[in-house]
Amino acid sequence: MALSSVKKLVPAPVRDLIARCRAERRGHSGETLRHTYLGESLSVVVADGMSRGWYGADWPEGSRTEIDLLATLGLPRDGLIFDIGAHQGVVAILLKRKLAPQGRVVCVELNGTNAAACTENFRLNGEDNMVCLHAAISDRPGFVRVTGRSNGQIVAEPSMLNFLYPKVECLTVDDMIGRFGTPSLVFLDVEGAEVLAMKGAERALSSVNAWFIELHGDETCGQFGGSNRGIARVFAAAGFTLHTAVDEGPFFPLADPDAVTGERGYLVATRA
Repeated sequence: MALSSVKKLVPAPVRDLIARCRAERRGHSGETLRHTYLGESLSVVVADGMSRGWYGADWPEGSRTEIDLLATLGLPRDGLIFDIGAHQGVVAILLKRKLAPQGRVVCVELNGTNAAACTENFRLNGEDNMVCLHAAISDRPGFVRVTGRSNGQIVAEPSMLNFLYPKVECLTVDDMIGRFGTPSLVFLDVEGAEVLAMKGAERALSSVNAWFIELHGDETCGQFGGSNRGIARVFAAAGFTLHTAVDEGPFFPLADPDAVTGERGYLVATRA
């Protein structure tokens, strides 16, 4: 029997536990890189191979089209930004420097290793007005189980073995507003749990006028009962103007929320 077939016989929580044990045995590299990202020279601690692949080379100007689009919105330079699903903080630093250099960024990251790297990257680059919370975002406060891989997500599939997954505190977007104030931008990348995040963002939907959402495709979002189209409909019904992009291409206006792709893509929602 092929190894891939054998792996399929092992329950997902057990596979996740084995992968975490192997990662802990290898240890975290803590390697510090220095590159130029969208014109900003940053020192970046990378905690694993995935982050080394993402941050191990320069990012040329114009390579993050969502930041280019958000920069045209005239957001307050001293505003507050929520970066939810911040990974290791590189994009968060760029959001602050490009969009709110006199403002503040509050990050949320469900992976503990990433959250620690995020905090260290803020320190390395002199970003005192940034903070990273080790937590998940969902539709209600409490605790959730999360996968242990670097780019982890909330566990959606019920199983008697889910206790093997790490347990992490979860917040709602509205909880964050109550704690930190109303942001000028919510930047959301939650690995398919977009529908859960929006269910916990009723107050935010009425008070925050600029959103970026990474859409993870109908197959991934469907694990949580959502879809790309459903997310686009939420913003259209609330009076937002929509722009969308596929992969990392240019953004185009989206007049009909039902025309959004069912694949991985991006959505920018703005309201005057």
